[in-house]
Amino acid sequence: MVNSKKLTDSLSVAEQLQPEDMADVAKAGFKMVLNNRPDGESADQPSSNEMAAAAEAAGLAYAHQPVVGTNIA
Repeated sequence: MVNSKKLTDSLSVAEQLQPEDMADVAKAGFKMVLNNRPDGESADQPSSNEMAAAAEAAGLAYAHQPVVGTNIA
């Protein structure tokens, strides 16, 4: 799994996760993955559907809330 940084007791952040990371994320005690990257932002990035399926298979809740830096008001 990629390194995560704990921000609060209930929130951590990490670089781009991959579908194969989901089992390790769950094993580390996380309960949910919140994906903020828009689909198609990078060619090497998994789609939100791929991430959701992998998260569900690992017993994790999953949400996709894409954020585009130029559209933040």
